[in-house]
Amino acid sequence: MERLALCSKVLYDRDILEKHKRIIELEKKLIPPKIRFERYEHWEQFKAEMYCDVHAVLEKWIVHNVLEHDHMSYQGLTFRQENALNECIYEHLCTRTNDVEWSDKISGRVIYSVRAMFNAMYKTQLWAFIYQLLSPEDIVELIYEHVMWYLDDDSHYPCVLDNVAEFKCIECGKIHDYINEQQMCVECEITSST
Repeated sequence: MERLALCSKVLYDRDILEKHKRIIELEKKLIPPKIRFERYEHWEQFKAEMYCDVHAVLEKWIVHNVLEHDHMSYQGLTFRQENALNECIYEHLCTRTNDVEWSDKISGRVIYSVRAMFNAMYKTQLWAFIYQLLSPEDIVELIYEHVMWYLDDDSHYPCVLDNVAEFKCIECGKIHDYINEQQMCVECEITSST
């Protein structure tokens, strides 16, 4: 009877460990990685650098590449443009988070959202008309603004990059998702103003 009880405990413990490991894996997929910044301006600078590179990639593959721009008339975003944009976003995110899987997922979502935008224009047969009206520079701005809005342009909530940045409050030393210009969390800001 003791051996049966011992065997049951071992099997139960193993089952619990496997389930715990699975929970951790699932949480990792759901919870975005954190990037710690010393100041809020550094977070803004990180986004600005990424968006600047996104703009440069779009200009390279749309404005400065006539062949790729011509293919956009019937294709929307071309395969090369998608790859270049995906790689640019992926590199920025992966460099800061060291999370390959999450960075790949987010950059893929961005590309999918741009594709969805073009697909909606195809379905309504607007793209052929819009393509004739827009210059290559205008198309760059259309895609650029879409990517910025999708990731985080500070104009709406929620965004893909919400809850990624974290900051250390200089007053209490705790880690928070937001700090003000004086590098203080909301709680310390309230207590210091009273």
